[in-house]
Amino acid sequence: MQFFQILASVILYVPDAIAAPHSGMIDLPDYRDTGLLYPEINFSGIPAFVMENRNQPECLPINPDPNGEPQGINIASVQVCKPVSCTFYTGSHCEDSEEAVNLSVGIIGPGDAAEVVLPDSWEGEHVFHSMICGPVQQGVPNGGLIRPGFIVVLVPHVGVYPIITMSSSPTVSGRMATLISEA
Repeated sequence: MQFFQILASVILYVPDAIAAPHSGMIDLPDYRDTGLLYPEINFSGIPAFVMENRNQPECLPINPDPNGEPQGINIASVQVCKPVSCTFYTGSHCEDSEEAVNLSVGIIGPGDAAEVVLPDSWEGEHVFHSMICGPVQQGVPNGGLIRPGFIVVLVPHVGVYPIITMSSSPTVSGRMATLISEA
């Protein structure tokens, strides 16, 4: 059974799975959900699952239709409940997408972002169509963090706080590491 058939079956037969990322999570031998993507800020709207292939990082569609084609989602807020790193792409095939513009956003969980704020240069809404996630082992983000153009830093699951964002440039990343260590 292919990934999108499994996901469609779970969504149809386990309505509690959409209620919250902490209860009713998808947990199958090959795939698991590690959180939720929301189309509106403050964890509102109908979410899409953040999925991970347990065996190896794999490009997966976001919010797939019954044929497995990604419907995508505008990511306005996110909750990640597992130690995982993910990259989300506006293209339909992760870093191999052939779309003229294929923007990418990375996250490292667990944590929440009540409002995802993208760079000013990314004007308008952007629908993300594919994702790749992998494990974070001993605090080292590997697996699914595949050359993101922008990283959203999540805060721990403690209330709702504004998020901190950072660029993938070494200078900005160094400043962000200093700010985080001082917090």
